[in-house]
Amino acid sequence: MAVVVRASHWTDNAIGGRDHTRTIGNWLNYVLPSGLIDACAPDVEALSLPPPGWTGAYEFTHGSRRAALQVHVGDSTDAANTALLGVRLSARPECWLNIKAINVNPVPMVVSRIERSVSWAGLWDFTALRWTLGRSRVAKEILLSGPGHPAGFRFALRYPAGFSHVIGADGSVSYRDASGTEWLRSPAPWAEDAKGKRIRVACVAAPDIVTAKGAFPSIRLVPNATDLASAVYPVRIDPTATISGTTAIEDNLMRSLVAGNTQLLNYGGFEGHGVGYEGASAVQREVVRVAAASIPAGTISAFRFLPYRYSQAIETAAGTLLAYIIKDANTWVEGTASGAQQAGSSCWAYAKLTSQAWAGSAGCDTSGTDYDADASPPSLAFDAYSSGPDVLQTMVLEAAWATAWRDGARVANGFLLLNQTETTAGSYWSARSTEAASNQPTFEIDYSVIASKPGYYKLVTTRRRR
Repeated sequence: MAVVVRASHWTDNAIGGRDHTRTIGNWLNYVLPSGLIDACAPDVEALSLPPPGWTGAYEFTHGSRRAALQVHVGDSTDAANTALLGVRLSARPECWLNIKAINVNPVPMVVSRIERSVSWAGLWDFTALRWTLGRSRVAKEILLSGPGHPAGFRFALRYPAGFSHVIGADGSVSYRDASGTEWLRSPAPWAEDAKGKRIRVACVAAPDIVTAKGAFPSIRLVPNATDLASAVYPVRIDPTATISGTTAIEDNLMRSLVAGNTQLLNYGGFEGHGVGYEGASAVQREVVRVAAASIPAGTISAFRFLPYRYSQAIETAAGTLLAYIIKDANTWVEGTASGAQQAGSSCWAYAKLTSQAWAGSAGCDTSGTDYDADASPPSLAFDAYSSGPDVLQTMVLEAAWATAWRDGARVANGFLLLNQTETTAGSYWSARSTEAASNQPTFEIDYSVIASKPGYYKLVTTRRRR
């Protein structure tokens, strides 16, 4: 189990050194745990009883049951075993995992509405633990304030009968259902000290913990003693950052009805987008952007787009998505319509309907004018996918794009997604948009922190009305 600063995620890849990860997601319909925001909010709830459908004795006090990844937190009544976290997939309620910190000091849980977190100061000697709860992911943090902490940090795991976990060679943990299929992943742990020095951290199996309720497996996080000997405290294990906001991401589907016919409909409010050959000579492309203000300061080393692909009967052939940075002259408007003509919004023919055509041609189709010419653009190969559950995919973008948008060297118009084989029947790729009820796309940005700002980032978010 990777424990992280500010927020690593169950599905993230591990990074190291001074590198950090920021995930920029859409918090539309985001559900906060009870007590972290005003109690009158319609989607939050206090937990006085175990979540429905869960078996056994649970001591959760706060929870969120409407997000894609349901999260419950609380304290144990056993003073020696406290700091309890429970996660469950809302779409598959049989997939749940409980994590309990063990061999700890009996300290109270503190709830922070501002930070959307629960924490235990001094849970272990010279050590604090914090859970920060987010949509579809959980931020975990262990903060070592001095060298008097224990050599390792132990956590007991509890999951349904027949489920299992596997610790990878890199220290990542794969949680699997009864069929052996992975449903949750925790990245390999790593750490850095106050000067950004890399601290190695091992994730290893520990002896089972035996209670009156049975025997449960446990794992231990062990910072490297040699690295710690010369570390400058505080030391943060997995110093990553997560930022989400309803205005951080915008996306819009552009559709050509038939060859040579530029359709003027807007799909900025549509819940699903498609790229490729739709049928009857119809072609679809997508424009996506992330707000420049959401991109972190520091040196950006990696930039990734993480969409959720969903299946449709028309997806009968493979293809390759290509991403091109959109030229500065093509500032587009997402719009709020769903398959309707909307003045001022973008469509196949216009960046801004009735007021600004794409600089080159309909469909944002002219290389070097509508988008940058690139002999080797970022790409994502995909297979036919006519049936099946939503699948999280990763497209590696150019790190320089995020830097240019943040610094103002380029207008933050985002990028164009098109299918390399968009005229081939059946070559089609569908993904959830920012308007979807779940599985919205996200971005990940790996970056090195600025020396004068070694700790945390905050983003004040606002809700955008649709």
